[in-house]
Amino acid sequence: MISPADTDAASDYATDIQVSYQGETAENRRLYAMTAITEAVRSWEDGTGLSALELARQSGLWKIHVNPDGWQRAKTLDRYLSKKDFPKNPRMKTIAATLAFVLERLGPQSPDYSRLHELFDVLRQWV
Repeated sequence: MISPADTDAASDYATDIQVSYQGETAENRRLYAMTAITEAVRSWEDGTGLSALELARQSGLWKIHVNPDGWQRAKTLDRYLSKKDFPKNPRMKTIAATLAFVLERLGPQSPDYSRLHELFDVLRQWV
């Protein structure tokens, strides 16, 4: 599960930010991408009852690492869900593809659909 502490700042930022294709900075894009992936995973978990690991498994977009003891982890996705560890140059195509997958699986009846679609539309301009 995503920690609310990790996502609050990114979510608040996306609510307040006015991102335009011509005027964005690299840091604005990064924060917007952080918001998009955390919102997508949160919507996935709320809408399906499944974990971020299961999102990684079903989408095929995030590599899953298996420890010798059998414990599985989507290490890169976990990093993208951490405010502290979020990459300086995130993979926008992977984030956009994750949003597209979540949108497709949740469908328009999801209460988060319009918000996710809005995030997806902005990311799609950047890839």
